Amino acid sequence: MHINWIYTCIQTLSPCKGYFLYIFYLFILFSLSFSVIHTHIHPISHSHVLWVHFLFWFPFYFCLPQHFPFFFACNFFVC
Repeated sequence: MHINWIYTCIQTLSPCKGYFLYIFYLFILFSLSFSVIHTHIHPISHSHVLWVHFLFWFPFYFCLPQHFPFFFACNFFVC
């Protein structure tokens, strides 16, 4: 449900970057998940918690008007 909403949200911003951002987001999310699972013997550090929080809210930043710098930066690098 959350992933589908992310894709819909990103896709409505600009047609030239929908799939790219979606795949990029999933790649980072799964990479981090593997890293956390791989080091599950060690306690999860505060930085890991911050990264998970950032990755979870990452798509929302593109959808909020007050985060337009993110939106313009994305347009510059992707489009």
